Amino acid sequence: MGNIKTTATLLISSAQKILITAHYKPDADAIASMISTHYYFTKLYPKKQVDAAISAHKSNNWAHIPGTENIIWINDIVEIVENYDLIIFLDGSTYDRFSYATDFGKRIEDIKKICFDHHKSQVDKFDYAHIDTSATAVSQIVYEQFFAKKYASDFEKIEANKNTAAAVIFGILGDTGGLTFIGAHNARVLAVVQQILEKYDLDIQKLSLDVQRIPERVYKLMQRLVNNSENVKVYLKSKKENLRDKFIGFSYSFLPAKVLDKYSTDEIRMAKDTFQQMFLRKIGKYSWGYIVTPSTKQEFSVSFRSTPGMPNVRYFAEMFDGGGHDLAAAAKYKVHGRSRMDSREVSLEVINVIKKEAATGRLQLTF
Repeated sequence: MGNIKTTATLLISSAQKILITAHYKPDADAIASMISTHYYFTKLYPKKQVDAAISAHKSNNWAHIPGTENIIWINDIVEIVENYDLIIFLDGSTYDRFSYATDFGKRIEDIKKICFDHHKSQVDKFDYAHIDTSATAVSQIVYEQFFAKKYASDFEKIEANKNTAAAVIFGILGDTGGLTFIGAHNARVLAVVQQILEKYDLDIQKLSLDVQRIPERVYKLMQRLVNNSENVKVYLKSKKENLRDKFIGFSYSFLPAKVLDKYSTDEIRMAKDTFQQMFLRKIGKYSWGYIVTPSTKQEFSVSFRSTPGMPNVRYFAEMFDGGGHDLAAAAKYKVHGRSRMDSREVSLEVINVIKKEAATGRLQLTF
């Protein structure tokens, strides 16, 4: 797709109206990367129209991240995309992660498009795509490309302010589970965090507490997740006759669709994310698993998490038309009119798929 200097920089300098967006159902990294990217372009190009908008309702979940007041919260960005001549997509590389409109790809066909992402997923058609799977978060990519002089980039570097630097840390903390989902392949993020903390005099403990603070209503949902959790014993069939089958038992939990009558999707998502970080993969010898939560009464989110040596959960997510990383992935499950099917039934269907793949020995393990 060309290099940054001849492609992305040219696209940006020639654009007059720039839209910055991230995936719907945003997480901390999506919000933080939008804020930091918006700061960069508004400072570097003060005469251009630069907007940050997302297909989501404003949520108090992100109130602790400085800069959220600069985000336009809208039902669907498809309503406004035709007003721009360049769109910068963050934290996703397929169009269907940014808009619910089935014709979104066609609607933006003639608009220039740039993508920054860190997932190992399919990449739709962009005029330039910067995909760095060794980065832990898009917020990290944004900091390295736009602000940190230490890292090579053909973008003009500018100085971040303290709020923007804090937003980057929030994004990194969110996508690394508080700096725990880090291995040899992405360890450079630790140097990024150290540089930001030292340069902007930030306190990682205070920032972590802000990220991890749990509202009382979310805590109630977490109690239900604990009550609904179960462990499943599964063995991966060995491909060699003289080797024993490998234990790959997992944990799972779910929230029924009726919680939508009382709780918002943001509260459900926060409960799921917090439960994953605190409990999933940490129950005895059951070191991977998934959670099923309702998005609507007819659609459920299946969120997978794994650990090194356990199954590659991207493999399962892709079986349900999802995607993500080897250790963290997600998929959607649509009921298609089966009104009696709820999150527990979806959970059992996922269990059957896992057991089937384990029995054949086909599933992949992470390393």
